[in-house]
Amino acid sequence: MTVILNEAAIAALLETEEGPVGRFVKDLAERIVVQAQQNVRTYFATAPTLSVDQDVGFDMEGSTATIGIKDAGSKSRRLAKYQAEGSVNWLRSAVDAAR
Repeated sequence: MTVILNEAAIAALLETEEGPVGRFVKDLAERIVVQAQQNVRTYFATAPTLSVDQDVGFDMEGSTATIGIKDAGSKSRRLAKYQAEGSVNWLRSAVDAAR
């Protein structure tokens, strides 16, 4: 038996944003971002005005999503620092909730 792999088809299946893997990853990233934004709003619940939750987002490169927060001021920098230190897991808990 001979098996011939179509490399272009495999790449389209696994490595592009438009393929099924890329669409799955994008849908998952969107769910994580929504939960992470909610976690940020909850953390800053007493803040009179809040837009730092809108700094949470994701970028797609092929079938890979990178989720994080933009450096848009002291609140976003504080959240990124706290997440890195593990003291406020606004992003980690969003990933866990999306599972």
